Amino acid sequence: MNVTGSFLLGLAFVLLTERMAVSPWLRSALTIGFIGSYTTFSTLSLESYRLAEDGAWGLAAANVVGSMAAGLAALYVGVVIARAI
Repeated sequence: MNVTGSFLLGLAFVLLTERMAVSPWLRSALTIGFIGSYTTFSTLSLESYRLAEDGAWGLAAANVVGSMAAGLAALYVGVVIARAI
């Protein structure tokens, strides 16, 4: 969900800031409130913590770095698609 949420956030942010005249409070409600609640950062944190607690430090680091990289890539794709619309 973090990856799809990142994609949706990139798409929505560009559409709401560059393509439409949306008031800041509504943009924040949609991006931070709605899409932000859709993502599961707390689950990522718990999974990474449990891996580290079990001694799987490499897997924990890969989980954090991989999730961050996938999220940033998805956000970028959302921005590019929104700007192409």
